[in-house]
Amino acid sequence: MSTFQENQKAIDEYFQGGGDTERPPEVKKQEGLSLIETLSIDDNYGIIKDYMSDRFGMEDTEYDKREIIDSYINQMRKFNAGQSVVAVTELTHLNSGEGDKLDARRAKAAKAYELFDSLGGAFSKDRTVGEKLDAVGDYARAIVVDPINLVSLGVGKLFAAGGARAAVQGSKKLALIGAKDLAFRAGRLAANNAAKQGLKKSVVERIQRETTQRAFQEALKKSKRKVILDKADRKSVYRSLKFDIAAAGLTDYVQQKAEVTSGFKDELDFFQTGLSALTTGLVGGGLAQAGFVYSKKLNKDIPLASIELDRSSQIQKSLDDSLNKLSKKDRKKILASADVNKALLQLKENTTKWAQKVADGKELAKVSDDPKASIDYDTEFAVMFFNGKKDVQLERADAAGFEGLVQILAKAGYKRPPDMRFTHFLGEAFGDLSKENKDIVLEAYDILKQSSEQLKNYSFEEFIKIDAAATSKAGQILQIKAQGQELMNKLGLDEPTPEQIAQAVIDPIDQSTFKKVVGKLVDFQSLLIRSIVTHPGTTGLNVIGWKAATVNQSISDMLRAGLYSGNAMINLVRGDAENAVKYKKLAVSMMDLQRQKVRNMVNPYGTKDTILDFLAVRPEAQRELFRYLNGGVEVKGILDEFELNPANIKKKTGFQRYNDLFETLYAVKAQDFFTKTQEFAYAIDKQVRLKYGKTFAEFLQDDELVKYLSQPGTEMFKEFAEIEARAVQDALRNTFSKKYGGNDGYLQFIAKGIEEVRQVPGIGALAPFGQFWNNSVAFMLDHSGISLANKYVVRAGGEAAQKRDTLDLITKSAIGYGALTLGTISQIKNLEEGLAWYEDRDDSGAVRSYLYDYPRNVPMLVGRMFAHKIRDDEIPLDLKKAFIDNFGIRALTRDLGDSYGAIAKGIDLAFENQDEEFISIVARGVGEVASQYISGFSRRFEPVNQTLAMARGEDYEVVDKKQGVRWINDSLRYTDEIFDWVLSLTDAEEARELLGKGGKDKKEKALSGEPMPVPIGKIVGYREVQPSSTIEKLFNDIGRPNWNTGIRNKSPEAINHYNKYVRPQIEMLADVVLYNNDWDSMSLKDKQNAVKAILRVANTNTKKSLKKSLDPDEKKTSLIFSIKGASSKQSLRKAMKYFDVSEKDLFDLDVNQLYILEDMVKRFQKDIRGTGKRLGIE
Repeated sequence: MSTFQENQKAIDEYFQGGGDTERPPEVKKQEGLSLIETLSIDDNYGIIKDYMSDRFGMEDTEYDKREIIDSYINQMRKFNAGQSVVAVTELTHLNSGEGDKLDARRAKAAKAYELFDSLGGAFSKDRTVGEKLDAVGDYARAIVVDPINLVSLGVGKLFAAGGARAAVQGSKKLALIGAKDLAFRAGRLAANNAAKQGLKKSVVERIQRETTQRAFQEALKKSKRKVILDKADRKSVYRSLKFDIAAAGLTDYVQQKAEVTSGFKDELDFFQTGLSALTTGLVGGGLAQAGFVYSKKLNKDIPLASIELDRSSQIQKSLDDSLNKLSKKDRKKILASADVNKALLQLKENTTKWAQKVADGKELAKVSDDPKASIDYDTEFAVMFFNGKKDVQLERADAAGFEGLVQILAKAGYKRPPDMRFTHFLGEAFGDLSKENKDIVLEAYDILKQSSEQLKNYSFEEFIKIDAAATSKAGQILQIKAQGQELMNKLGLDEPTPEQIAQAVIDPIDQSTFKKVVGKLVDFQSLLIRSIVTHPGTTGLNVIGWKAATVNQSISDMLRAGLYSGNAMINLVRGDAENAVKYKKLAVSMMDLQRQKVRNMVNPYGTKDTILDFLAVRPEAQRELFRYLNGGVEVKGILDEFELNPANIKKKTGFQRYNDLFETLYAVKAQDFFTKTQEFAYAIDKQVRLKYGKTFAEFLQDDELVKYLSQPGTEMFKEFAEIEARAVQDALRNTFSKKYGGNDGYLQFIAKGIEEVRQVPGIGALAPFGQFWNNSVAFMLDHSGISLANKYVVRAGGEAAQKRDTLDLITKSAIGYGALTLGTISQIKNLEEGLAWYEDRDDSGAVRSYLYDYPRNVPMLVGRMFAHKIRDDEIPLDLKKAFIDNFGIRALTRDLGDSYGAIAKGIDLAFENQDEEFISIVARGVGEVASQYISGFSRRFEPVNQTLAMARGEDYEVVDKKQGVRWINDSLRYTDEIFDWVLSLTDAEEARELLGKGGKDKKEKALSGEPMPVPIGKIVGYREVQPSSTIEKLFNDIGRPNWNTGIRNKSPEAINHYNKYVRPQIEMLADVVLYNNDWDSMSLKDKQNAVKAILRVANTNTKKSLKKSLDPDEKKTSLIFSIKGASSKQSLRKAMKYFDVSEKDLFDLDVNQLYILEDMVKRFQKDIRGTGKRLGIE
């Protein structure tokens, strides 16, 4: 292939009509002109126009001069800033093509580089202040959004954390033992001094609290934990620094390679590469160090839940000491009150209803003939009697539930001393009851025990004395109690209530019966699904999806603030000052919440540490939040898996360590923890503000914090648990990790089936992301108003759907329709330009595909539908199909349908006695299933694969992977370049044809002859699209997908050759139709008919041309298409048996054999058609 230098004269003549210069022509400049004015000079603009047309397909017929110049400036700034994605895609562009066309492409790029280089930089004397600021903004944005910088942060932090985790966890106790004691002593001393001065009690308490906090922070600075944390953060900076230097050096190399390839530079300057790497790395390290210092400053004022909970416990313990010292007379007086009597009577009434419910049909199982050896009473019985029922299904009037014995005692002020066992406490409480109240309890118990075969022989006193340690043959409830007690002891919490005991055992993460049966096979499949998402592209798409969801959430809450403000104004006008102030505070709080969100994002590691510290004392929320990776990939024991719980770290296998390496490298762990901790921090802060009128930080510093977090059974605990659960669900919803499946209504049942299909061996590999699909559908329902309508009209989805925040659903619906409006406006413009519905131009002029960028692609597709409705008064059927394919059930089952559809077809053939084809079809289906597993486990190697492809330079070409063994090609879709490179070093040519790219033709497309560059950007979720051909624009204009050319044949070689020859015909006819007719004034129906006519005429002309050809491959292509068109399935099968060949392998026959086959097919077909005449019925 000729280089640029060798063809410089030819290229100059091609573009300028002559001349022989070694460098592009000098840029035209005039003193006193602005940047835009300079680039608008005809000669300069000509260079820009040529480059932008070739690079991105930006034509001055669609865009004005200023738009093209602005896009050029943005592209050059990103390229010069060394943005990794832009640098590598520029290099792949310069290696796409061949011959003179490739040389011309490089010449245009060289002139464009020279032009921008001549402008003197962003701070040259000719630039205005505005232009300088604009340049600084563009360069900063190019650096910040570079995916490689995000990876460096994740790598640095995770490597640093690995060496310090166990020490940090261990030293946390040292901090609580040492710093806490010092702090509390300082606080008590300050309080005593304040009290001696005669200050108010509230002032004394405030002084004690503030002094304690300050003293703790000071003590913590000197603690071992603080030293370790600081070292960990510094280690993070150093790791990131090394990565940044390496990444900067590689990016500079790619950038220079593009400049050399274009001819702008003569050779690579490795000194520049080293200097750039060192400078960029040091700047990045300096920024990271600055961020580390700033984070420490922010962290200084952030309260930690574990510390505040301990402080609150101390305060509440001192307050409870007075109650513990109550005399027996005082305790009895408490329990003799009218309120207690009334509550106990209500308990008795509800127990009667409960017993009736049991009698009506509920049978309690007897697990042993000896009830004293195995007491197996119903768990719900204990929960109901002690803790009451929140949603018990009694009469409708009782739907809100009722209080149990423990709640009644607690509400009356009769609390259990911390050193008294729960069973002992119940006995004491029963003894302190008045005779009347004691009789009520006994009567209630007698009613209930009649419902249980295991309790009929036990008195109430015996019932409450049952202990988990009584016998090794204890029944179900005693096992539950023992497990629950053990769990709570591990967490350092109180003895559990029966409700907590039951919940501790009914753990949603435990394996189901089905999992126990299939065992390791399901675990293997889970590992496959996890391998599929271990890819930087998936990480990028997850972050993109989260970004959209979290931005929408902020807009939603700012709209909420606006509604609160409006309500405040209305109340102020009405003279209702109290509500006016209330809603004003809520409005201010919602806006302040956005400022706090920015602070959280600026300090991500501090936010993560704060949230994980809070979740450490709230294990239920912790387990639910981190049960699934983003996108719904289940990971058992996720905190142990991510090594954030050193006490439970197990020795890992080699494969697990190998898996961890890629998850760390591709930031799978980092993005999951970053997005979830950010979302939970926002959600819990929002819920606390709405419920308690204070920030989350203020809530953590509440003296009664222990009542909210660690005193189950109390109203404060339950109240906070509800808003915490809401915050967890909001965080999961915004990270597309929420589980929608359940048993509350048919919608939850359907969602459950969709989510659990991934556990079915074989099938699960083809439909692995049911949970993400459920989240995607729910997102669309929330932002379309359907969820809002469901809450009040349809009432499907169970209790969870009915508890959704109405105001949140209203504001999200408004956002959805606003996005749809903007999407429609954008799509009207894109429709006129001829872009596909999923394509859009970025600020540099590049056309990007957002086909997989959920949820951005939703308003793009729906907006395109509305754009057609506005322009054409109808919506193309293909777009409706696209919606179903991309967002409907087809998106979930596409691979499943294709693979098992093939197997089903094979079974049909078996009944038709078509044994060979049956085996072939079924083998194809099985092969597709196998390829899903193989490619899934190897997907993590795609970045390496694409890098090797890019290293081929202009020798890279995309081969037709339908040729050869299809399932092997599909299996190696992410490693074909690796195999081809390894096998090319050997003499194993046959192996290279099977596993690599050998023996396969270059892939040809029917609608575009534009060379396909290495899709290097997709490894980080960036998909740049080549400029559209005329026919592609026409397809896009009528909503027809580019794959739907109507050209069908089962021989991949024939199809590939045919595409090569039909393409010029199609493009020529498309140009004629577009430029010789008033295309824009045609109706949609006429346009669709015109495209059909183009394809029909092009096919006719191509077949005629191929028929006359003497080239063997062209002749074979012609004959294969002729055979297919002249035969039925029956006649073709019959003829192919003589040659022992399948329809897919017809290209293996020579020309003469195909002539014979064609003749046989025609004769067999004639015989079939003549059957009617022979029978005398035709």
